[in-house]
Amino acid sequence: PGTTRDIIYGKFIYKNIKSIICDMPGINFKTDLLNKNILNQILSYIKYSDIIFFIVDFSLGITKIDNKIIDLIYKIKKKFFIINS
Repeated sequence: PGTTRDIIYGKFIYKNIKSIICDMPGINFKTDLLNKNILNQILSYIKYSDIIFFIVDFSLGITKIDNKIIDLIYKIKKKFFIINS
């Protein structure tokens, strides 16, 4: 959280399938207006996604915030992959 505030996206075609990939901001569960807006924007993108790649920092392991995000994705019932970097 706090490293990226905007959504970076690009379009690509693979085997005649048009797709969009998005790099989302880090989620911070603080209740200030900026973080609420970021979370709402991320949730709207998640709802319209077909696949979610969730990237975590392997050196930290799965954190409490990571678990909260995983719970959000489960509640929306989306397929996702966890990738460590």
